[in-house]
Amino acid sequence: MNYKNIILIPEGIFFKEKTAQKNALNKIAKLHNDAFNRELFTTLFERYENSSRSMQINLILTALFPDEDKSTILTSFFEALGFEHRLLKNVDQTVEKLNNQANLFITSIYPQAVISKRLRQAKIDLPLIGAKSNNFTPISNLIEEIINKNKLDKNETLIIGSNLSDEIQAANDLNIPSLWVSTNRKVPITPHPNLHVKKFEDVLFYFMNSI
Repeated sequence: MNYKNIILIPEGIFFKEKTAQKNALNKIAKLHNDAFNRELFTTLFERYENSSRSMQINLILTALFPDEDKSTILTSFFEALGFEHRLLKNVDQTVEKLNNQANLFITSIYPQAVISKRLRQAKIDLPLIGAKSNNFTPISNLIEEIINKNKLDKNETLIIGSNLSDEIQAANDLNIPSLWVSTNRKVPITPHPNLHVKKFEDVLFYFMNSI
C-alpha cells in the first residue's frame, strides 16, 4: 500500500471497548451504591454499536443512571475509563510493524487526558490528539486537526477505525481513504469503507509486501 500516514482510532481496535465501558460503569455504580444492570448495558451497547460513540455513551449513561446529573456522571465515566488499558491480542506487535511502514497518529473523541492515560499504561507512545474537554468533539474535527497540524496529504493518509458513524463516516466526509475493523459485522452499504478486516492485526495483510 502507498499510504504514508495512518490515523488510528484506538477504541475497538486497540481496546475491547465493550469490556472497558462495562468495567468503568460497574465502578461508577459501586461508588453510587447502585446495582449495575449488565443486561441493560449489553442490550444498549449492541443496539447502538454502529451509532456514534457519543450517542451510544450518552444513552447508556442516561439509562443506567437516570437520577444522576448528566455532566457529573459523564466526568465519572471518563475518570473510570482512564484505568481501562488492557490491549486486544497482538495490538502492540501490529502497531510496531505499522510504525515501520508509515507515520502513525492517534485520535479519539475521549478527552486527551483519558486516552493518553490509557495509551501510556498500555505502553503505546504515538502522536495523539484527543478532545480538549469533557464534551464530545466530532471525530472529523480531530482528524482535520491532525491533517493540518502535520501537513498531511489526504490521498496518502489512511484512517483505521471500528465505528461506522464516527470514523468511517468522517473519512468519507473528508475524502480520506478508510479501513474498517469490522469485528465480524457485515460491511454496510453506507457509510462504506475503502477496505475492511475482521480484526486489527489483519491490517498487516495490506502491507505484507512491505514488511
